[in-house]
Amino acid sequence: MHIVHVDIRVKPESVPRFLDLVATNRIHSLREPGIIAFDLYRDAADPHLFLLFEVYRSPEDHEEHRKTTHFLEFRSQVQDCVDGTYEVRRFTPMFED
Repeated sequence: MHIVHVDIRVKPESVPRFLDLVATNRIHSLREPGIIAFDLYRDAADPHLFLLFEVYRSPEDHEEHRKTTHFLEFRSQVQDCVDGTYEVRRFTPMFED
């Protein structure tokens, strides 16, 4: 299993567009056989900070996802919504039940 967290700060005026872009990307992403989960969370204290939480069967599935048309379109369009840079962290589980 391969887990990806992406912290994204979104410009206040871009939140609606950002949510639409993520929703579209999520629909397509969940159709990929290597994706287990693809969710978005909003920080309870900061309405412009979001966490994209992705779970893949393997690191290779994550790499395949990054080559898809829907991801490449999402990445090119979402840049205008981001306020600054975003932080990507990758995790592997310590316990798999």
